[in-house]
Amino acid sequence: MVKTDLYEACKIKAFILVENRLILLMFIAFMTGCSIENFDPKPPHTTGYILEVDGKGLLVAERISSKEFDEIKDIPIEELMDRNLSLLYITYDDVKGFKVGNEIDIWLDGEEIEASYPGKAKAMKIELKK
Repeated sequence: MVKTDLYEACKIKAFILVENRLILLMFIAFMTGCSIENFDPKPPHTTGYILEVDGKGLLVAERISSKEFDEIKDIPIEELMDRNLSLLYITYDDVKGFKVGNEIDIWLDGEEIEASYPGKAKAMKIELKK
């Protein structure tokens, strides 16, 4: 009878050990699954420098260097439109924190850019580059 009690006790301990490991494994899988999104964000659709800010959006020169921005920053917008620059007018809900000269990353709301010059699109997210 002592052997049977010992055998039953060992089975219970083994079950508890397996159960605890299973819970730990599920916790690790859950945490890894939740954190993957933080480590692999979608890249921005485009980047650029702000040339003009109005109450509804931003005029951005896309994919230019800081040196190129310094060369064009004092040129009137009308003259810039005659140059071979990729200009994009971005509508965005909150443009208060942005100013001319900021370098930004832009995530579009959809991926369609209206075929006009400058192109027009709506942003779902805009971040200042550091």
